[in-house]
Amino acid sequence: MVECLLTDYPHIVAVITVRNATASDTNTQRLHSAIARYPNTTTSIHKVDLANLAAFNDFAAHIIAGIDGGTYPALSAIICNAYYWDLI
Repeated sequence: MVECLLTDYPHIVAVITVRNATASDTNTQRLHSAIARYPNTTTSIHKVDLANLAAFNDFAAHIIAGIDGGTYPALSAIICNAYYWDLI
């Protein structure tokens, strides 16, 4: 999903959330590897625990402050991908 997004829309600013942002997490490692193949894109990765409303509110406040402060452009889309099934 991220590679398609970065390939087809390299001009966007992608704010990506993960459950586990540590370097030891396999999925986060894959995400960093995929993003590294697109050095001319703008991405950021943030840990967000969606089961914790306070953590989600903190993340939302961070994004709002980033938009207000010019770190991020105004939101144009939100893509939710809570499940991935690799059949290969």
